[in-house]
Amino acid sequence: MDIRDCLKQDHDEVKQLITQICSTDDATEAKNLFRQMKEALVAHSRSEEKVVYAALKKLDAEDEKELGFEGEVEHALVDNLLEQLSHGSPSTAPWKARAKVLKEMLEHHIEEEESEIFDCLASEFDDGRREKMADAFLKGKEALLAHA
Repeated sequence: MDIRDCLKQDHDEVKQLITQICSTDDATEAKNLFRQMKEALVAHSRSEEKVVYAALKKLDAEDEKELGFEGEVEHALVDNLLEQLSHGSPSTAPWKARAKVLKEMLEHHIEEEESEIFDCLASEFDDGRREKMADAFLKGKEALLAHA
């Protein structure tokens, strides 16, 4: 499997979950969906940083290196919102506002990743390397989920 396929699969899952979170008026359902999304998203992000962003930051071209650093910054912003949402109540207006902002941030991040980073992965890494990246990404993610 190609690393881009792994990332796309996770992106689709997270987009579906955050859409459900933002569209439900049931606070219990929102909290349960949020916990599920947070666990998946944190495991995805940490593994992606170790495998994909680390590889991008080792490339020679500054624009490509910057993609790795930019991705890490966006992940840190998402982590901050996840932390705030973890301590709030889905029945409140501030929680719903934070969830909406998180949804917008995730959609932007995913769109950028699936265009710019996927293009970079295709041009800079051959099929074998992208498959090794996928294996490392999946192993890292599984290890994080096992400890969650």
